[in-house]
Amino acid sequence: AGLIRLWNVETGEKLDVLNTESSRVTSMVFNADGSMLIAGTDEPDFNIQLWDMVSGERINTLNAHQNFVQVMALSAKNRYLASGGALGDNTVHIWDLENDGLFLHSIEGHTRSVKSLAFSADAEILATGDGKGVIRLVDVKTGEVRQIIEAHDCAVASLKFEPENG
Repeated sequence: AGLIRLWNVETGEKLDVLNTESSRVTSMVFNADGSMLIAGTDEPDFNIQLWDMVSGERINTLNAHQNFVQVMALSAKNRYLASGGALGDNTVHIWDLENDGLFLHSIEGHTRSVKSLAFSADAEILATGDGKGVIRLVDVKTGEVRQIIEAHDCAVASLKFEPENG
């Protein structure tokens, strides 16, 4: 029912319940220091919600997807957020969290749901993978697709840059 339950894993104590007011939560990511939780949602709004973990309050809502937010990734220094849509909304969106969640780019071209996202260590490149096995390498600052790689015959379920080179 669109609830996020936070637990202390050592004691089993329920710490908080965050209500997204959506039918379900479809993806989540914490920022590096754990002070913010970002949740992707399903119906009715298909939005992305940013939650302050100290106060338990929603601090921002980002809107752009036409179906549920299947996957999200944060850049290493938490500046950029990427989100990938599913079920016909095969777009990737890039947001600037240092500028109040400013919408930067929409990357189209995937013909299946976006299954995986990864930022390079310097946050200059975003890799996107879809359910058809296609990887796109995107310039984060311009939104330009630099390269398309037909990598697999099935979904690209996970992406990761090598730390030294990317």
